[in-house]
Amino acid sequence: MSTSQDPIAKKAEVADWFRRAAPIYFSPFFSYPGMRLVELSGVKPNAKVLDICTGVGAVLFPTADVVGLDGHVTGIDIAGKMVQATATRIVMNGLSNAHAQQMDAERLEFPDASFDYVMCGFGLSFFPDLTLALTEMQRVLKPGGVLAVSMWAEGNELADVYRKLADDFRVPHPGLASNPLRTADALKDALQSAGCSDVATTAEQVKVIFDSKQEYWAQRMPIEQLASEQLAEDRQGPFRRAVFDLLEDFIYVDGVHEVRNVLYAVATISK
Repeated sequence: MSTSQDPIAKKAEVADWFRRAAPIYFSPFFSYPGMRLVELSGVKPNAKVLDICTGVGAVLFPTADVVGLDGHVTGIDIAGKMVQATATRIVMNGLSNAHAQQMDAERLEFPDASFDYVMCGFGLSFFPDLTLALTEMQRVLKPGGVLAVSMWAEGNELADVYRKLADDFRVPHPGLASNPLRTADALKDALQSAGCSDVATTAEQVKVIFDSKQEYWAQRMPIEQLASEQLAEDRQGPFRRAVFDLLEDFIYVDGVHEVRNVLYAVATISK
């Protein structure tokens, strides 16, 4: 399920791509799944929560709202620039119940049984040693704690067409995923193989309507944006025109429609 690349080099590559993507790390697809993961996990007020692969806080901020002033959420990410962006937003929002720090999820720097909940939004695919990462997540959970994760599922029509076009234009593709886990069975099996029990999965569709082709181009997934910038200058214009052409099949009166499939999994840890 994981790649054969050296795990240290793989993590460094992931961290570097997300470091470079941090200044543009926005997508309208992130907000709803972040809030939905918090909802499905059943986070309670006063809880202590760890948000792994926090990015720019799509899970962290709704979690902070739920746990309240007597709870706390700690966001970690391997990319320092992501951590800086989230830490800045925490300060700007005046939150006293959240903080962010740089950390490797495969080597969590917390004592056993430190958290009531561990969340990981769209992050499992980036761990070279998925079993180790999941073992660490369970280690820092209290008995009866909850592990909640989300992943992009297969069957995303516009994303698949875009990817094929990008391949045709030889847009550099970093291949950051070590563990795609794009089906409910694959996600559940991965969690159970790492020792998680009582795993419940939920599949949903998230639709975003972009006002125009230009808005889609500016707000598509940040790693896709960054990768397209690696094209030679004389190829960038033709690639953009080709993307706008393919969007004709996805444009309606109110704009460009894109639907992505999301998988959520929630497990209760009994130790």
